[in-house]
Amino acid sequence: MKKALGLMMLLAVSGTAWAEEAAAPSAEQVSPFERDFRKADANSDGSLSRAEAEQAKAQLLVANFDKIDGDKSTGLSRDEIKGFLQSAVQAAMRAQQEEFIKRLNKADKNKDGALTQKELKAVELPGLSKNFEAIDANKDKKITMQEINEFARSQQQAAAK
Repeated sequence: MKKALGLMMLLAVSGTAWAEEAAAPSAEQVSPFERDFRKADANSDGSLSRAEAEQAKAQLLVANFDKIDGDKSTGLSRDEIKGFLQSAVQAAMRAQQEEFIKRLNKADKNKDGALTQKELKAVELPGLSKNFEAIDANKDKKITMQEINEFARSQQQAAAK
């Protein structure tokens, strides 16, 4: 997820962060998204014109301006931009998941739905190889998609603490 968010921020803006902070900002603290939106909104009308997006070097917004401008107002509202970025992040995550599953299927030479350490060596998935024993919950010397998902969830929970 962090990689996908980083990718979207990199694609969305050249030198400007358009991602919202996870927690709502306090009254005296403004999110990076809001700070950058206000900075780009030169006329302070609450929307970004194509010229304002170009001036802010928001290349992803400029390239997709008409698609993002759902109400065809010739200006991008905060909600339109946030919705577009959320959709783009979700699409990037789906593509990343599809690529991961494709690589797992390629590695599963005997098509039994499980991967041995030997099968993993055939593909570049160092995170799985490195954590093979921890992922292999039932200690059968194979890892399944269910075990991979459970391991990933446990890692996310540990990171959240």
